[in-house]
Amino acid sequence: MRAAAVAGAFARGAAVAFLLAGLAGLVAGCGGGGGVIAPVQSPVEPAIPGKAREYLVGREDTVYSIAWRLGVDYRVLAGVNSIREPFTIYPGQRLLIPEPGDVVPPDPSPAPAEPASQSPDPSPAPAAQGDVSTQGIDTPPVPVVTPLPPSSPEPKPSTAPPRKAAAEAAGQPPPPPPKPAAQPPLAARTVAGLSWTWPTKGKTIGSFGRGGNKGLDIEGALEQPIHAAAPGRVVYAGSGLIGYGKLVIVKHNSRLLSAYAHNERLHVGEGDEVTGSQRIADMGRSGKGRVMLHFEIRRDGKPVDPLGFLP
Repeated sequence: MRAAAVAGAFARGAAVAFLLAGLAGLVAGCGGGGGVIAPVQSPVEPAIPGKAREYLVGREDTVYSIAWRLGVDYRVLAGVNSIREPFTIYPGQRLLIPEPGDVVPPDPSPAPAEPASQSPDPSPAPAAQGDVSTQGIDTPPVPVVTPLPPSSPEPKPSTAPPRKAAAEAAGQPPPPPPKPAAQPPLAARTVAGLSWTWPTKGKTIGSFGRGGNKGLDIEGALEQPIHAAAPGRVVYAGSGLIGYGKLVIVKHNSRLLSAYAHNERLHVGEGDEVTGSQRIADMGRSGKGRVMLHFEIRRDGKPVDPLGFLP
């Protein structure tokens, strides 16, 4: 009986010893040359404040077209990249994309004016030799009287219009007075100091803000004339902006630009000065095959409703 109890205790001890040895070996294997257990969740790299994005300049890009593509003010884009007018950039150049907090850089302060002399010399310049100085002498001017030729009696003008006088002399009734010329309909509207007109004729098939539309879509005929909506300077003419086809961008002042997309043919180039209602392109087809003009106006880089400018 006692021998059986001793044997059982020994067996239990051996089992415990075996278990402890196994655990020790497992711990040794993990701490030795074995692989480290990966954490359940990998740490996320924190965002770096002020880490700027970049834009790689393409062959047809201009500062204006890049700003239009990104939806930012061209002045801000130029300012953060220290680019001055005429905003020359090159293919392969990397530009920093403005962040929401970036603003238009201030204009350089004008050069200070030359200070006025503190002690001006009140004395007049000496008279040249042979000249007579009249300073300080009050000499009244001598009037010059020009004799007039003898007057002759002038015929009294006729109060009747020429056609009426001729008709009365011929014994015929006077012709009716001419009708006043009809006033032309209102074709322009002045907004922000500029005269605006519709860029083309046609039915508006897409309004501002509807479905994310940034302008107006105007349906028309193929090669129908497209006109500048207001006077300005062409700052982009090409097909480098995806989704716009052959595009013209006109700069009207430092804040307002307009764009004319999906053209069949362009009649202007970059740098051209255009007048209001000048033909700048011919209407073409959109990417969906519809003959139309997509027209936008942007103020400070942001789309605005063109109906607020057009008559």
